[in-house]
Amino acid sequence: MRRVDSPRCGTPDFGKLPWADSRQCSTRVFGRFLASWAKRLPGQDAARIFDTSWDTVHRAAGMAVNWERARINLEGVTVLGVDEFAGRPASAT
Repeated sequence: MRRVDSPRCGTPDFGKLPWADSRQCSTRVFGRFLASWAKRLPGQDAARIFDTSWDTVHRAAGMAVNWERARINLEGVTVLGVDEFAGRPASAT
């Protein structure tokens, strides 16, 4: 991280990096990359293949979901249908 002097008070501060999020340990690009693989593979497999932790894959997937949710447009949606499927046979009565 670059250290810069604040123009307001002169104390050292960290400059902004356009490819990084201050709350994440990895870059945005790597997070998107991991999230795309987490769609195809179990998180533990993605972590093992790309030599990172399961937590990093989980955070990357969460970041991708939040990014998509912020951009979803539900304008005009008035009805939502849910189709449930029972995973076990119905009991005989």
